[in-house]
Amino acid sequence: MRKEVEEYLERANREQAERQAQERADTLIVCGLYTKEYGEFGPEYPERDGIQFYRKVPLEVTDEEYTAIRHTLEKKITTPGEEKKHAAIAVALVVLGVIGYGSALLWWLPHFGWMGLFLDVSLSSLMLGVSALLGSREE
Repeated sequence: MRKEVEEYLERANREQAERQAQERADTLIVCGLYTKEYGEFGPEYPERDGIQFYRKVPLEVTDEEYTAIRHTLEKKITTPGEEKKHAAIAVALVVLGVIGYGSALLWWLPHFGWMGLFLDVSLSSLMLGVSALLGSREE
């Protein structure tokens, strides 16, 4: 094999191994499986715990443990269809809530008085609250 091709393949394999190691570390940190290594303030210690600075160091896990962790994470992730459905419902509720607030001031108050205004604002707030819950929902 030519020297240039060998060098390219070695470099590509090394880069892929580095990406996989970084992905593994990120996954463990996201799952809360890390220790805190304290140090002086700087880019290497970006997190803060009171007045002390630290960085998150992922725990050492076996390949079997990591596979189990990934399997558990995949169960928690919602499917794209569910996310799109929740987003569409949230957007619709926000639109209805904003329209409700506008109609409360422009139409309900002159026609139905303060009680109608209170009812309309309450329903609009409920729609906005439900849309916020759907938008921030984590499974």
